[in-house]
Amino acid sequence: MNDELEFDAPVPPPVKKCSREVVPPSPHPSSRERFRRSPAEQVEFRKWFNRARKNCSKLGSKIAKDFERERKRLLAETLKKQKEYDLELVLMAQEEKQAAAVKAYLEQCQREAAKYIEKLRGAAA
Repeated sequence: MNDELEFDAPVPPPVKKCSREVVPPSPHPSSRERFRRSPAEQVEFRKWFNRARKNCSKLGSKIAKDFERERKRLLAETLKKQKEYDLELVLMAQEEKQAAAVKAYLEQCQREAAKYIEKLRGAAA
């Protein structure tokens, strides 16, 4: 039997070992070193940041209060209009009922008058 297989996996190239040379530090400071702050600057920045955060918080709560006030005003206005519309609907329904009652009464009176006229015509004839 043959020791070689038909489909062998490709053999990866050998890994090159890194040289043990010491790389000299870069003459350019890293961004971390360039922007590093002294402790005094850090304290000053923290104070400024806390003031800014407090001012933003005040502004946010003021905006929220204004928004809530406006929302309540619009809600009250809408409820007032809705009450007016409901009252108007009730009045319209009442007027329709009254008009229907008047019409029914008129028709009844006309029928009674017609009967009475027929009765009179019958007696006169």
